[in-house]
Amino acid sequence: MPRAHVNRESDRFMLRLPEGMRNRIRVAAEANNRSMNSEMVAALEEKYPSPGIDEAVCDAIRNIEVAIDGFRSSPPSVENAKIFTSLEANLEALRAIAKQLSPTG
Repeated sequence: MPRAHVNRESDRFMLRLPEGMRNRIRVAAEANNRSMNSEMVAALEEKYPSPGIDEAVCDAIRNIEVAIDGFRSSPPSVENAKIFTSLEANLEALRAIAKQLSPTG
């Protein structure tokens, strides 16, 4: 997943950390070979992913649904059946991903 570029001109946010957390972040940052700021941004990106991902998954779901509808109306063939089965499997996988990405789970 691409990350937004963070630099000195990016938004700033003052934060008070509980006792000992700064050291845990420092240890994790060193282990991951990055700055403490980058470590915290990575953790926040994981917890709060970009909403654009949800939109992309929904678009992919709609596109596959349209393709499946097209195959339903096409003449039956072994090749069409294979493609149809593949599309349905991918559709179910995308629906599962969309469910995981949704705020309600």
